[in-house]
Amino acid sequence: MLYTITNFTNEYYEIKTSVPSYRFGQHFINKFIKDSSSEEMQELWNEEDVDNAAELVYDLIDQYKWDYSDLPLLVEER
Repeated sequence: MLYTITNFTNEYYEIKTSVPSYRFGQHFINKFIKDSSSEEMQELWNEEDVDNAAELVYDLIDQYKWDYSDLPLLVEER
């Protein structure tokens, strides 16, 4: 099943309703990024404004050349 930017955004807002402190960048990092220690990821993690975080997320998706219609979910190692 494909995971789209719409799936991502809807899932974020669903979580946000029950966890008001949840951030858009936090959701992106949780879903897609294995190593969030870079300065760029720390900036995204800490961004509280959803519009600013969304812009950073879209820039990263473009930079990584990911398909907005088939985003690569992070698979946790067990």
